[in-house]
Amino acid sequence: MKSILLVAANPKGTVSLRLQDEEREIKERLRLAGYGKVPISSTGSTRPRDIQQAMVDFKPQIVHFSGHGAGQDGLAFEDVSGQLKLVNSEALANLFKLFSNCVECVVLNACYSKFQAEAIVQYIDYVIGMSQAIGDRAAIEFAIGFYTALGAGESIEFAYALGCNAIQLDGIPEYLLPVLFKRDKTDSKNSTDLEPLYQDFYIERTSIETDCYKAITRPGALIRIKAPWQMGKTSLMLRIFSYVVRQGYRAVRLSFQEADSEVFDNQQKLLQWLCASTAYALNLEDKIEEYWHGSLGSNFNATRYFQKYLLAASDTPLVLGLDEADLVLQRSDIGSNFFGLLRSWYERGKSDSTWRKLRLIITHSFEAYIPLNINQSPFNVGLPILLPPLTEVEVKELLERYHLNWSEEQIKYLMDVVDGHPYLLQTALKSIASGRFTLDEFLKTAHTDLGLFRDHLNHYLLFLESYPDLKLAMKQVVDSLSFVRLESKQAFHLSSLGLVKLRGNDAIVACGLYRDYFRVHL
Repeated sequence: MKSILLVAANPKGTVSLRLQDEEREIKERLRLAGYGKVPISSTGSTRPRDIQQAMVDFKPQIVHFSGHGAGQDGLAFEDVSGQLKLVNSEALANLFKLFSNCVECVVLNACYSKFQAEAIVQYIDYVIGMSQAIGDRAAIEFAIGFYTALGAGESIEFAYALGCNAIQLDGIPEYLLPVLFKRDKTDSKNSTDLEPLYQDFYIERTSIETDCYKAITRPGALIRIKAPWQMGKTSLMLRIFSYVVRQGYRAVRLSFQEADSEVFDNQQKLLQWLCASTAYALNLEDKIEEYWHGSLGSNFNATRYFQKYLLAASDTPLVLGLDEADLVLQRSDIGSNFFGLLRSWYERGKSDSTWRKLRLIITHSFEAYIPLNINQSPFNVGLPILLPPLTEVEVKELLERYHLNWSEEQIKYLMDVVDGHPYLLQTALKSIASGRFTLDEFLKTAHTDLGLFRDHLNHYLLFLESYPDLKLAMKQVVDSLSFVRLESKQAFHLSSLGLVKLRGNDAIVACGLYRDYFRVHL
């Protein structure tokens, strides 16, 4: 029987959670499995020092945290007066590093806790976090399923799957939110690394990179990199950054994925985040209050902040990379204004010496669902880069780098499953080369909820759930073995997402992985 530490925190001023109900349900599942009082310890109203003390005293194998999460800002603990005190990912990771000889699994049953999970999994074999906000009911159902399996002696991976299924059986759509991270002991990078391409195995596409290097040195340049999720957009942007830094340029990469959800509440918050984050990255003082005047409007203020402060701070060009622009493209209330502003900055760069120093790189996966005026959109100007799948020749080069000597038949089997998708290929080959899977084992589990690509597939499924028309169109495609005629808008968006290949408006599923997964989940 594994020793389990239950940690709960609900600071004053935060939304009240049913933490006692969750603890009671966990203990009941474990009692039914024969657990007594000894293997279970709990601490409530937790301050950071309390969890330290509990870890020292109890030396648990499983640590279960119930409470609030604040995304990248950390998990919510209490200070000495019971008020909110956020503890960041690095501090938590370092705590568990000290107890990595005893702790096997950490469960963070809190909203947006995947950020802390990704940090902790450097040192702990299994960590479970939540990719988005999760409700009380779903959190409790997950705990019930997880500890029912654990008490029965099942593996942590099985317990995780049963926890997700418990949410689903209760009819709650949040069953996709728990994410299991597993430490890769064979590499300093863990197997859940979201970087699409590992640096040592980066496949150069010489013509694309050369075009980008030429374009970014032109005054007022704009490069827009479009490709489905995890196809290498960020990796290409970082290659461009490496090039411009060698040219003596200033370079700032901002990912909308890293912004707090409240940033997208309105145009002012979004633009203030853009301005302040850029200043911080350039090691400049934040002067939002000095340059921001409410009566002048957010677009005017942001423009003045860049022109009079950020661009004027140096004579060298500033390359601003905006990654994951889809998060803004999906917001009709702020998207059109934001991208209209970027287009106006691009137009200023044609004639204004100050704005000629600004070079923009935008990455996105699909076109806007919001209508953008042709004269106010940055998506019909500059250099467009479309990242295609890797060719068979490039896949063979990748196999050589992993020292895998495969037959043509084995390569065909792999390509049938993942096509030339860089992230899927890299993840599969890394696991096979390290001995974690054989090719046959990979092929059998790839499309399942316990396979390597669960997070990747769930990401797509959550997106389709948000757009019923695309979900229905995708179902039509995966139900057929041949091309299916779709409405042009649906065909275009599914193709942009990388889920289908097109022949005119006729679509066929992009690869066997998507076909097998979505046949079950749609």
